[in-house]
Amino acid sequence: SHFPHTGKTGLSKRTFLRTWKSFQKPRPTDTGKTELSKRTFLTARKTFQKSRPTGSSELDIVFVLDKSGSIGPSNFVLEKTFVQNLIEFFPISPAKTRVAVVTYSSWLKLEFNFNKHINNTCLRNGIQKIGYTGGFTSTGSALEYVKNNLLFSPAAGARSEAMKVIYLLTDGKSNRGVKPGIPAGQLKQRQVIIYAMGVTTHIRESELQQIASSKPEDHVFHVMNYAVLNEVTRLLQGDLPKKKSIQDTTVFARRRTG
Repeated sequence: SHFPHTGKTGLSKRTFLRTWKSFQKPRPTDTGKTELSKRTFLTARKTFQKSRPTGSSELDIVFVLDKSGSIGPSNFVLEKTFVQNLIEFFPISPAKTRVAVVTYSSWLKLEFNFNKHINNTCLRNGIQKIGYTGGFTSTGSALEYVKNNLLFSPAAGARSEAMKVIYLLTDGKSNRGVKPGIPAGQLKQRQVIIYAMGVTTHIRESELQQIASSKPEDHVFHVMNYAVLNEVTRLLQGDLPKKKSIQDTTVFARRRTG
């Protein structure tokens, strides 16, 4: 993996017991009853870890977000919240981490490129403004767009020396456009790191593994719904160090959980 393990998450036994106790009872959400199970929490505790990218302090991140009809507007809000929480672990600036967002359903949309948002606050606001459309799930076409028009385009703010990472979030399986494994394979040949994050039970696991970087157990993250995904992120956010520089801390998913 390009993100080597660098030690414990710092999640203390006291913190674990407190957070586990607070989430023992199911909570109502937009997707129905959900519970952050002990298994999910323990796995997440292992999977979200401090890491240090090697070879570069520059990071170009693309979030590729599913906004197809099966998600619905309420879950799309949770999807955006997850991204907003995750970016807090990165030092957003023109010199360090730049972020672009592409959304996809039946259509693709470049929400903003790497030049648009120069700090965390600006980026959070930009994510908040992204609208929901519905439609089919054209995952492969979204990755094709990222490959051809974004990650390697200086005009879009991409940097030739930056480490390049894609976080792809989906709640299902692609049903429109090019097969996602094709552009994903081409991206990985160009040293792009891809994390495939599947949410709900409708996921085609083999498709996530084709999209994600190898080893799949290090780059595929699967949870039952968006509410649980955001609970995991929120819990761990309180236990990881605040961002300092790209060498200090980034957060990623290291194995499948459910």
